[in-house]
Amino acid sequence: GRRRPAARFAGGGPALTLGLPAAAVFQVDSTNRTVSGLILPWDTEARSGGRTWSFPPGSVTYGADTSRVKLWVDHDVTKAVGFAATLENRPDADIPGLYGTFKVARGADGDAALASAEDHVRDGFSVGIAEGGQYEERDGVTYAIAAPLMETSLTPAPAFDDARVHDVAAI
Repeated sequence: GRRRPAARFAGGGPALTLGLPAAAVFQVDSTNRTVSGLILPWDTEARSGGRTWSFPPGSVTYGADTSRVKLWVDHDVTKAVGFAATLENRPDADIPGLYGTFKVARGADGDAALASAEDHVRDGFSVGIAEGGQYEERDGVTYAIAAPLMETSLTPAPAFDDARVHDVAAI
């Protein structure tokens, strides 16, 4: 049932169709400094911080200025390497959820983050939710009602396994 996406590489040439699910495909382009992919799958349960979490469609909130949502490495505030260029809910994706594209800063830290994502070392996304959200507990699961997105981190082991970097574009 999943689409077989075409990968296009910098420098042109024909598309290469890979026999992998969309969540497993990377795309490298030498003109941008971005990482993109599924940040948070909807209606999926995962454990984090000693609790089981689930995020229904539209439960993650963020302001109109997506650049205020920062890209960190391993949830470390001292390792901010970029910002959200786009955030969008995709109900019709192979894996429905919140998707994003993050612009990565120039310099050694940004270069290391891009290389780590491209090399499939830190190819997972993990969200950091700010205080002040609304949640409901049912049957041992914490369901988000309004969860304010503060940051998204690149990580080697995301709580939601499908929350992965799909595309890396680097200089």
